[in-house]
Order: sequence, then structure tokens, then C-alpha cells
Amino acid sequence: MEDMVQELLPNFDTGFTGAGGVQLHVGDKVLLFGVPCNVVMRYGSFGLEVVNEVIPWVDIMKRTDYSAAEGKYGLKACMDKSFVSFWELFANQSVTRGRSKTTEFPFIQSVPGTELSKRYGVDYFLPSQSFYHAEVERVKNGSYGESDIQVYISFPVISLDANSRHTLSSFISKVSRNQLKDGVILRPDKYNCSDIQTGQYKADIFCRPGWDFTAASKEALFEIGKDGAQYHPPVGENEADMFKLLDEARLIYLTDGETDKFKEVYRQYMDAFLPAIPRSYRTFYTDLSIWV
Repeated sequence: MEDMVQELLPNFDTGFTGAGGVQLHVGDKVLLFGVPCNVVMRYGSFGLEVVNEVIPWVDIMKRTDYSAAEGKYGLKACMDKSFVSFWELFANQSVTRGRSKTTEFPFIQSVPGTELSKRYGVDYFLPSQSFYHAEVERVKNGSYGESDIQVYISFPVISLDANSRHTLSSFISKVSRNQLKDGVILRPDKYNCSDIQTGQYKADIFCRPGWDFTAASKEALFEIGKDGAQYHPPVGENEADMFKLLDEARLIYLTDGETDKFKEVYRQYMDAFLPAIPRSYRTFYTDLSIWV
């Protein structure tokens, strides 16, 4: 039965959906919390088979209900290293704070491949525009818990992590409503690192001695325009084209390394928005990014 579904019905509808309500079919390439997987049928159930890593059970566990009395999460699953069924994901969803179980899994990102990624022969590639908007939601959902504070996240740049590996990074700032009215903001207090191919989130790093990406003062105020208008430049309809430049830079790096073509395309991406950012705040992009 399983082999028949795999071989004869590669587009079989599983009845479950991923991020954005995208239907999941047998044979689809997806990212589970950023980990490359394929939609398959195994052990009589539809689910995800990991490609090169292991199923991220810790991330799945954090989506379950937490029992303060027992001091643990309520995950009940087979904990197979290479496969997780959709029924396991469905049954273990948190139902606290009035939530109800759903067949839509926002942590499963469909990556069917773009024209660019197919041209470069790179699978499980998360487009930069999708990555950016997912990060905006992640940061928003993990807010500081202060009603008077708003959290801003920058456009992604390519940077180097502590092991000198290329990574997608954004810096994150918090700003009070009064500061927004005055058009000023404190410097970023943390930044993140994600996989340059899959966009898999790795870590948020708080800016502290030895782990800071900039030498800017923590007391100074930086201009971002009234009501934060210039924190994110008004790229509007050009956003898709801007992020395609970052896509191409990432794909060139993944296939050929840090070539002159990679540097050229990456500079084009940065030039698409940097000039519209106030000079004083622009420095955080150039400090976090590899050469610009």
C-alpha cells in the first residue's frame, strides 16, 4: 500500500496543510522547522521523512502543552529519528489559551523550488522573501511582553557566524512609542543567525561583550524617521525583485562559493534599500553584513 502511494500517486493529497494553508502532497519537498524533509507514507500514515538530519523533536515538543505541575511538556510520540507522522503532529498540538487542534501546520514550509533555485540545482531552498516574513512573525510572537514596546527586525543580510560560516542574519531592535513619535531608536540589542540555504533558525544572539556585531553606543539615539518610516525603506512593489537579488546571491554562494559574481549580485541587493535608510542607522547593516 505504501509503495503504491509513493510510486503511483506521487501527488496524493494527504489532507493536511503547511504554512499559508498550502496543501501537502506525497512527494512534496518541505522544511520542518527548517529541516529538509519529504512528504511520504510510512507505517500506514502520511508524514515527513527527514533527508540528511534527524527529526527536530525538541521543536515539536515545544508546540505541545506544558505541565507546570509535572515540569515537562506533554509530548506523546514514537520519537522515530527519521519519520514523524502528521497524526503525531496533530495529536500533540497545544490546546492552551483557547486554541483548537488544526490540520494546518504553520511550522511546515513547502519549498517546491523557484525558477532560480531550479536553474542552480539547489533543493530545499527557502526564498528570501518567505524567510523574511516568517522571521517577522517569529519575532512578533516572541515579543518583549511590554505593551509600550514595539519590536523591529531588519531586512536579512549575509554574515559570518562564530565559526566563520555564511549565514542569513537580521538585527532586532525594540523601541518605545514615544521614541517612534520622535523618529529615533536605540541601537539593536540582538541579532539572529539562520541557515543560508533552508533559512533554518539557529539562534538569537544578545549583543554583549565578545558577542556584539557593532561598536555603536548603547546610549545613543539613531534617526529612523517619524513613526519609524525609514526603519524599513518603502520598497513596496519592488520587494519581490529586491529579495530575488538576495536569492541569487545565496544560490551563487551555495553552488560556486564567494565568487566575483556573488559579490556583484549581493551588492545589488544591498543597494536596493540601503540608500533610503538614514546614514546613522545604516551602519548596523554594514556592521552585521559581510563586506558591502
